[in-house]
Amino acid sequence: MRLKQPSIKIKVCDNLELLSEMASNTIDLIYCDILYGTGRKFKDYQDLNPIRNEIEDHYKPRIEEMHRVLKPTGSIYLQMDTKINHWLRCIMDDIFGYKNFQNEIIWHYKSMSNTKRYYPRKHDNILFYTKTNNYTFNFENDSVQVP
Repeated sequence: MRLKQPSIKIKVCDNLELLSEMASNTIDLIYCDILYGTGRKFKDYQDLNPIRNEIEDHYKPRIEEMHRVLKPTGSIYLQMDTKINHWLRCIMDDIFGYKNFQNEIIWHYKSMSNTKRYYPRKHDNILFYTKTNNYTFNFENDSVQVP
């Protein structure tokens, strides 16, 4: 017996366009490694400038759509660096509600740094929010490695 292969649809577009096509209350989990607000030009994209109005204008409609598509039991994780996490936290509090902020996760990574001008920048911030207080949380203790 031959099993039917699942179809996979890949769409290259702005996430705001993709989100606007999705039905409300249908997604369990959103993880988004967002632009970092460096203002730098990279090989395949231009990062946002670290200007509050520019950051808010870009992210508010996207986060509103992410909130809309999440199921009531859904969770969202937004990864960023420290340049804009304070602005994103305010946006998330406004849209998801302060009471639905669950945690800020610090993702520490190792890299070489010999700078004497500032503390090494070796972590990202991940904001963890839920749509409601009745959310699903699956934590696999074996997957976390503590040094």
